[in-house]
Amino acid sequence: MSTRVIDSFPSPVIVAPMAGGPTTPALVRAADAAGSFSALALGTSPMNVVAQQLDAMEGARFGLNLFHPQPPLTKDLWAAAQTISDEEGVVLGHVDYTFGWHEKLALALAHDNRPAVIWSMFGTFSDEEIQRIHEAGIEAWTTVTTAADALVAARRGVDVLCVQG
Repeated sequence: MSTRVIDSFPSPVIVAPMAGGPTTPALVRAADAAGSFSALALGTSPMNVVAQQLDAMEGARFGLNLFHPQPPLTKDLWAAAQTISDEEGVVLGHVDYTFGWHEKLALALAHDNRPAVIWSMFGTFSDEEIQRIHEAGIEAWTTVTTAADALVAARRGVDVLCVQG
């Protein structure tokens, strides 16, 4: 697949976004400086961290990797999780299954330091989200794990499919 971002790489190596801390603005800036590309991994980050990291990317080409909203656990899965937590002596807390998706996407589209790519994990963009992303001059990338997910994403018009097994 050919896109503006991919076609501009002098190096065919992309530094994968890694949630949980290893993918820092410094790493993403270093990838850009080396002629590669990476994305801030902000799927589980609170909004203040997202804003701070976007602020730190001034002058760099980068992507923003976000976790797509997930459906809440079914009653049976919640009961199974509760059983395990009781056995382990831990308390189940509230989980935000949206991961702040809508707010993070809106911030990325409006921020002065817009990413070159917005990259979704664990689900793809809606048609309307892809339209908004493209209207902002940003590419929409999606990580897919099944052929069915790849077909949905491709039909919706994502620019790049990142296939992960």
